[in-house]
Amino acid sequence: MGKQKKNRQGADKAFQKKKVKVGKKLPKSMNTTNTSFKTRTIQIIQQLKKDEGEATTKRKVNIKELLSQCQHYNVTVRLGAAKGLKELLLISEETVIAYLGLIVDRAGSLMTDKDCHVREAVLKLFQALFEKVPANCMSPFFPVLCAHLCCAMTHINGEIQQDSLSMFDLLLETYPQLVIAGSNQLMSNFVEQISKKKFKNVKGDRLKSNDLKFTLSVTPDSRLSSQKWQAKVLTRLNKLLSIVLKPENLKSDERNKLEHDFTSGSRFSVPFQSYVKDQWSTPGFVIKTASNASNSSGILEDASSIKQLVFNLFPLLLQCWVEAHDPEKTEGSLLYPDAISVRTTVLQITLLLIEYGARNADSLDVPWKKWLTEQYGASFENYFMSCFPYEVLQNKKLLKKQKQTQNTVSPETLNLAVISVMIKFIKCPIEFLLQQSWVQTILKYVRGALKSPSLSLPVKKHLLQVLNELIYAVRFHEQEALLNESFVRFENVHALSQEKRMYINFFSSVIFSQSERSKLSTPLIHFLESLPELLLRIGSANTDISTQVVSVIKEAISSNCTPVIKKWQDYVNDIFNVENGVFINSSTFVRKSLIEIFYWLHDVSPTNLCVLANLIENDGLEVEHGLYLIQVLHQRYVSKVREGVIIDKMADHLGFLLLVMSGSDTCNNNSLMDTSQGQITPIDWSKGDNFEKQLKLNNLICQVIATDLNSDQALVKDILWSHLEKKIQNGDQVNVQIVLSFMTILEHFYDNEYFDDVSINLLIDLASDLTAIRNGSFGISVHVDLVNNLFKMLEKIVCGQLIEKFVERIISRILVSEPKNENSVSLVQMLAHVTHQNSVQVYILENEPSRRQLFIDHFQKLVKCVQEKFPGSTSEPWWAQFLYFLELLK
Repeated sequence: MGKQKKNRQGADKAFQKKKVKVGKKLPKSMNTTNTSFKTRTIQIIQQLKKDEGEATTKRKVNIKELLSQCQHYNVTVRLGAAKGLKELLLISEETVIAYLGLIVDRAGSLMTDKDCHVREAVLKLFQALFEKVPANCMSPFFPVLCAHLCCAMTHINGEIQQDSLSMFDLLLETYPQLVIAGSNQLMSNFVEQISKKKFKNVKGDRLKSNDLKFTLSVTPDSRLSSQKWQAKVLTRLNKLLSIVLKPENLKSDERNKLEHDFTSGSRFSVPFQSYVKDQWSTPGFVIKTASNASNSSGILEDASSIKQLVFNLFPLLLQCWVEAHDPEKTEGSLLYPDAISVRTTVLQITLLLIEYGARNADSLDVPWKKWLTEQYGASFENYFMSCFPYEVLQNKKLLKKQKQTQNTVSPETLNLAVISVMIKFIKCPIEFLLQQSWVQTILKYVRGALKSPSLSLPVKKHLLQVLNELIYAVRFHEQEALLNESFVRFENVHALSQEKRMYINFFSSVIFSQSERSKLSTPLIHFLESLPELLLRIGSANTDISTQVVSVIKEAISSNCTPVIKKWQDYVNDIFNVENGVFINSSTFVRKSLIEIFYWLHDVSPTNLCVLANLIENDGLEVEHGLYLIQVLHQRYVSKVREGVIIDKMADHLGFLLLVMSGSDTCNNNSLMDTSQGQITPIDWSKGDNFEKQLKLNNLICQVIATDLNSDQALVKDILWSHLEKKIQNGDQVNVQIVLSFMTILEHFYDNEYFDDVSINLLIDLASDLTAIRNGSFGISVHVDLVNNLFKMLEKIVCGQLIEKFVERIISRILVSEPKNENSVSLVQMLAHVTHQNSVQVYILENEPSRRQLFIDHFQKLVKCVQEKFPGSTSEPWWAQFLYFLELLK
């Protein structure tokens, strides 16, 4: 026992617990692990280096990762991939376009994604992508995109089908030509969205195409009603058919989007094993190009396909027409807005197919209209005209909750669509004795619509389109009544309204479509007679309407429509009057058209010519339009001369040209060629600012007179010089415009026989003024170019046969002048300048001795007079040159 106690005491010492005082730290145990460590910085350059050439999103994801994420099982990852591709497109367009084929495939597959947010993101991605990619780049990948769209259109999920329509709208807006190429496949999918295939019970195993029948399908679990869903699908079908059957509906830039050139006849096929290829007549997969895609597929490839398309669609469209009406809730003519929308689209598609068949009737094996009437004439009359016209029935409960949408189709649009279709089934005029009873119903509705003031502008436009077809399908007295109602409406609408323009287009199309325009009906004559007054009333308030009116007037007058020609001649003075401003304030196109009308007028009176001369002289008219007016009037005169016009018209025409040259402010409308006597007066330089315009007009007129009026030289010169004498002697001052015209005529038609004292005195006055202006002693500022032009013309006129009269008259005036007269000094200087010209010196020196002695005598008298009266001029350089020439003569 004592031994055990001893051992236990030793153990207590080995495992004895140490006592720790309060506030002291516990000592570390002997078996504690040391957790201390040391760190050092390590730089791995290649791993941390960023690829600056690769574009990434904000989440640092590149395009390869985004494309792989498009096939991820998680919805959030797929949504992020679609948004990331759009973000990457905005950051780096080149990177996305480089992977265009993969993007179309991977993102296109997301159109059938079960999540609505993913589908919405894909639509936004394609919207941004289509804006960047042209049609020629998208063309090789469009079949893949079209395949994904068709999968979405025929998907079992109704929401995916609805989103597929939005994708179709996007494709149709951006790539209409590519949609046309794949229209054959899209058409069948549109039909299957609202119908299902059903085969007739036939004997045998083989089924023909005529055994296939489409019936409307109903989806009870759909969020949209059947009418709304049918309206959506039929609207897209109408858009597709409108561009396929009417390519002219495409814009010009959309037609030219496919500009990429592909090798003609080239087909690239994927290689297959020989034993596989032997089982096929053609390779399995063919890469489509713009050439073979546009040529290989289409809805209507031959004549038989037109009839087949009608067989498939017309019964289905009639079923949609019937389904849109609920007889238990509404009467036959009262329809809800949704029903009106569906029925309007049905009629639009029907009209497209009928018009396409009529345009291609030559390629069919049967007469199109006869075949169509036999097949569907009775059905259309039974369905479309049984409750015509239709009206809208508003649901009062819905009106209290929400306002009516603006996109709702009006009942008037539906009624006009019914008329557009039924017009195609009206019998020809020969069979009017057996006219259908529903034609009078249509005529009654159209007359009422023409009187209705509450129609919207698109409905009015549609009404005139229907009216333009209806007037050719009814009797003459019914056509006259419709035109009368239309003209009354045309008179009542505002002159500047859009409706006015539509009625002008309507009447002009009716008039110019007739072969015998001289035998127009009374309403059409009243319309043409109202146009000049309408133009005068509109003026320059609306350029579009005035341009339209002038175009119609011009075409009518050029077609020799007598009513408008007579009415136009009554309004010529008012339209071209400067004070009214109808012509002055018009556009360039309107001005040229109004000028061109003169060519076809039967008569242009002297009064009209005076108005036109005033117009040309006005500063508001550009010189180009003035020159054009002169050319048109002269060409009209030349054409009348060839037709044997009376010769006294030449006096009026030449008088007009001279009025333009010398100014029309003193024009006498009764006689353009009166003369009067007066006293020579100084020149009035106050109206010389617009001399460049006047000089261009004068040169053209002189050129015209010299070219086409040269055959009657004596009469032309008599009129020219009598008019000049009248203008020079008619007032207290001679206008510089008259002087300019006088110099132009002298330059082109100089003749000693008509050159009298009045003319030579005017030349001397002009020479004095020009010399004083150049010396700076005139006192009035005159345009330098005007002075230079007149000075050159004066030199050309004087330096010739006129030099003798000019020298003699100047010297005689200087001899009788008073001492230190500045005008006389200017004349002396001008004479010295003229004698310094080489042509004058040669003419005088080479003349006969007797005539040369006459010049010497005149010059010696001048020297003596200058030395006595103007001694200050003898020290001038020009005087020394004159004395030197005199010594040469001696």
